[in-house]
Amino acid sequence: MTSFEEQLERAIPGLILYGKIIFGNIHDAEDFAQEVVLRTWRKRHLYSLRKGKVTTWLYGFAAKVLQEKLRNKKNVHCQPHGRVYAYQKVLKKRNVNSNC
Repeated sequence: MTSFEEQLERAIPGLILYGKIIFGNIHDAEDFAQEVVLRTWRKRHLYSLRKGKVTTWLYGFAAKVLQEKLRNKKNVHCQPHGRVYAYQKVLKKRNVNSNC
């Protein structure tokens, strides 16, 4: 079994790719990935194997960070198309205001 740190490190490239798909550029994607990894690392004491894989937990934090960025409109260009718009529709269904 690999350590929490090793699993987290292996997940970073996929997280950056996820951010690039959402934000459309590598700079915002790397900022997004950094925020997600920092939050995950700070909360690592709460992680247990019963909660699932580290990557599952990591992408849970990713969803929260993305939701906050959409709410605050930081580094997100609200456009009537693309993945950000699709995510906004999901938030709208969940009654979450994204301010876009």
